[in-house]
Amino acid sequence: MRFPIILLGVSTALNVTARQYPAFRERLREKTFIAQVKAKGTSIGRHFMFGDGRVRSKAGVHKNPDI
Repeated sequence: MRFPIILLGVSTALNVTARQYPAFRERLREKTFIAQVKAKGTSIGRHFMFGDGRVRSKAGVHKNPDI
């Protein structure tokens, strides 16, 4: 149960960092992609959508992530 909570915290931390540091926010605007983190052999994971100076995330595995 801890792993999903940690992954949710990652997206929150990235968005807080983007609000505090304009240079980081600009780096987030450079590319648009989907990154996925999941536990090996399970369906527990979260995918992160980077773009527009933000990070959005959703629980579960994405069917076609870029990373």
